[in-house]
Amino acid sequence: MTQPDKVNWGILSTAKINRAVIPAIKDFEHSNLFGIASRDGKKAAAYAAEHGFEKSYGTYQALLDDPKIDAVYISMPNGMHYEWIMKALDRGKHVLCEKSITTRADEIREIKRVAEEKKLWVMEGFMYRYHPFFQKIKQYAQSSPVGEIQNIQISRAAWQRNPQDIRLQPELGPGVMGDVGCYCLNFCRTIIGSEPKSWDAHVRYNERGVDMEALIRLFFSAQKTAQIFCSFTTNGSFASIIGTNGRLNIVEPFWVREGEREFLYISDDGQKQERIKVAAGKTGHALEIEDFTMAVLENRPPYLPLDDSIGNLTILQDVVENGKPLSDAG
Repeated sequence: MTQPDKVNWGILSTAKINRAVIPAIKDFEHSNLFGIASRDGKKAAAYAAEHGFEKSYGTYQALLDDPKIDAVYISMPNGMHYEWIMKALDRGKHVLCEKSITTRADEIREIKRVAEEKKLWVMEGFMYRYHPFFQKIKQYAQSSPVGEIQNIQISRAAWQRNPQDIRLQPELGPGVMGDVGCYCLNFCRTIIGSEPKSWDAHVRYNERGVDMEALIRLFFSAQKTAQIFCSFTTNGSFASIIGTNGRLNIVEPFWVREGEREFLYISDDGQKQERIKVAAGKTGHALEIEDFTMAVLENRPPYLPLDDSIGNLTILQDVVENGKPLSDAG
């Protein structure tokens, strides 16, 4: 550590998601927006000037080689994550990585092994898990008004019309599952609080073999199941959590912004309806950066463990590789 009470952050790539993370690093008193790396040195320099980084680098490796960098945020395409997480660990950096953290569960196991060996922290960036909105959903879903959870139905969809988008390049990792399906898997596993015993999936692939749409069923027990729909050909997000005493209806369950949001509780007999309002003074990205920064400074685990990532990606990988193909022919 170059400063005892501050973490110098470096960011690998100039991806759009950085716009949510950069203010979070800037605003936290114990984090410092230090370095930005791109494969194009001029682009990195311009990006550094625009966003207030102290230093820019014309290669990713140059940033990792700088001893002043304490932690890195990796926002490059999924298929590049494993290589650069391992390179970051080799150079002694803590790593916060965008979801999906890798494309294979065995890669996360290796990351975990190396991180533990080097006494470094690595975490997958499911920022919604930090947000008061999700925290309240989880608390309410696991309370007596809902009762024993029997079923979760959840969808997340995000249009991808540009064929050149990185999420539609098969060499860079899974498509819809790596981008939005991972959220739905994570939501169901977290709300129910255990791993499914089995699952099945139907997947629609495009002509290049990229997963564009998926229907997934998770079986936690005979009376505890979940259904997931994720898509690149429509938009929107919704969840319903159904219990023995009532249910929750949630529009945009992965909401992570500041401000107020609400979800609806309906009793099993329909006689009681209540709108549960949740106020947030910080974004999910801000809360995530604060936690990870303090984990580095205090040498304690961050909120989300790698074992959780292993559980998520075990299912995700199997869905992408072994899902039953969907087609117009049936």
